[in-house]
Amino acid sequence: MRALRVLVKRIAALWRRNDADADLRDELESLAAIERDERLASGASPDEVRRDVLARSGSVTSVQEVVRRRRLLGWLDDLARDVRGGLRMSRRQPLLTGVVMLSLGLGLGANAAIFSIVDHLMLRQLPVAHADRLLIIDSFWTYPIWDRMRLQADRVDGLAAWFGTRLGASRGRLLRQLLTENLVLSAGGAGAAVATALVTARLFVSQLSTPRIPVSLDIPTDARLLVFVAGCALLVTPLFGLWPALRTTRLVPADAMKEQTRSVVGNRSRATSDAFVVGQIALSLALVGVAALLVRTFVGLATMPLGVESARVVTAAVSLDARSVPESERGPLFERLRAVVAAVPGVTETALSATTPLSGMTFTVGLRDVDGVALSGSEEDHRSFMNQVSEGFFTTYGMPLRDGRDISTTDTADAPRVVVVSEAFVRTFMGGGRAVGRQVRQGTARQDDPGGPPIEIIGVVGDAVYRDVHQGVRPTMYVPAAQAGLMERTSVNVAARTRAAEALAFVEPVRRAIEGVDSRLGVGVSPHTTLVRSAIMRERLVATVFGSLALLVAVVGLYGVTAYTVSRRRGELGLRLALGATPARVLRLVLGRVTVLVLVGVAAGVGLTLWAGRAIRTLLVNLEPGDPMTLVGAALLLVVTAGLAALIPAWRASRTSPAIALRE
Repeated sequence: MRALRVLVKRIAALWRRNDADADLRDELESLAAIERDERLASGASPDEVRRDVLARSGSVTSVQEVVRRRRLLGWLDDLARDVRGGLRMSRRQPLLTGVVMLSLGLGLGANAAIFSIVDHLMLRQLPVAHADRLLIIDSFWTYPIWDRMRLQADRVDGLAAWFGTRLGASRGRLLRQLLTENLVLSAGGAGAAVATALVTARLFVSQLSTPRIPVSLDIPTDARLLVFVAGCALLVTPLFGLWPALRTTRLVPADAMKEQTRSVVGNRSRATSDAFVVGQIALSLALVGVAALLVRTFVGLATMPLGVESARVVTAAVSLDARSVPESERGPLFERLRAVVAAVPGVTETALSATTPLSGMTFTVGLRDVDGVALSGSEEDHRSFMNQVSEGFFTTYGMPLRDGRDISTTDTADAPRVVVVSEAFVRTFMGGGRAVGRQVRQGTARQDDPGGPPIEIIGVVGDAVYRDVHQGVRPTMYVPAAQAGLMERTSVNVAARTRAAEALAFVEPVRRAIEGVDSRLGVGVSPHTTLVRSAIMRERLVATVFGSLALLVAVVGLYGVTAYTVSRRRGELGLRLALGATPARVLRLVLGRVTVLVLVGVAAGVGLTLWAGRAIRTLLVNLEPGDPMTLVGAALLLVVTAGLAALIPAWRASRTSPAIALRE
């Protein structure tokens, strides 16, 4: 019980330590005054007494420290003082503090955002009963498949640090102090990381959501996220704070004083600082270069001509139950669906098709010959996309007819077989020239494959990106719906061209019109732009999330390292000004040095960027890893950033009184 009472008293003493310290100081000063009076009374000279008092002032400080540590919990008192010292250091160097915290916030925040999403989607149990009994079936669903499944379902003040060295503080004590200062910065960075994580995670989720497939994921600031960020911050502190702390505590006090003096004319650690700047530039160039490549890939895909006018098209994927609708009734049913959609106010054109451009679904057929002449090369070289379409398909999607005629209502099952082909088809299989009137046959080059009947080319349409934007345009054949069995299928796609450029407003009217025909139909309606958005979702995520974070981390990090390195030369610059150098000469000196570092860093960074670019080659589309424009743009951005980071502290130093700069 006695030990517990002592512990409680020492903890309570932390809250009234200022009063206790004042009482102790008054008591020690009273004792010193009594001793001084006694020595003067004994005949000692005043000068001798004064020297003795000054010599013993250090012992008074030591007594205060010993009493304080006995009165309080020594380690807790040290920690509290170190934290307050760290906060004072942060206020004295706001630029460095802000850069460090922001860099930590961005870096930790990006990782925390990924953790949050993975945690909610993969590490936690789903918020449903018996989650262990859920299965995910990845497949293409139609109404009949669904119906059968349904039926069978059962984060110290610098002055005190140097005085501590002079007064003989232990190496461990200084190490704890320096690590605590780093911990204060890490704590601030952790707070910024939580905010960054929430913003980044929500941005990530928002880029996944489309009108057709809305994605909603609540990512709160819960204990798991806070623990993850705190753990990462605690890991960062020893990793990046231990080496400089150990290096500082190894200094002999006399050497530290000499080093502090020599720093005015040339710090021995300048080479290390310069190396950090060069390394930061090289890494930043690689980071910005990779981000720029990914952003340019996204911009290129987003602005790529697709061959269709998506902004004015609404698509509806319809499926039916084969058991309730016989084959003979499906054609008329599909025509009724097309008719009711055409009757929606604002709809100007409609069409039926087996697949929708950029839906990811395509049919592929092989070609045997053209005009009876067998095609050369491998069978893979003879493959073409094929779609079954009704009349009005090309008008609905805004695909220009280059030659010949469109598919019409006369192209029935009993009429001669015809086909409309894309320009890529003509270039690939016919070497250019006019294609209308020529004949092709489907099949393979095998001797035992007789091939299909001849099909006459009646028209040529403009190229369109069909399955995937990353593949570009491919040879495509468009066969009449009636001649390809579309009207007997259990699924069909209805496309509607709208008068307004914003097709989203027509989604619900089209849905209601189709459901009004038969409530048993499975219907999915969306603007065609949704398919375009989904096709470049990966590139959008990388460009918006990774690109933004990479740019911020690189620019903030480079600015901070460069500005801090230049600010450390403030004493040297003050001495140069005191010796007669002009402010302009000081600026040229600093910028010249930074220019050399930038050139070296860029040279190293180019090689690093090329290596990193090759690692992401599979994510690039129509762009090479060593794209000159990207490298030049990234390098110019970093040159401007490093120049501004060096110019601001150098300009301030050149405008500061030499006496003030030397004192600092």
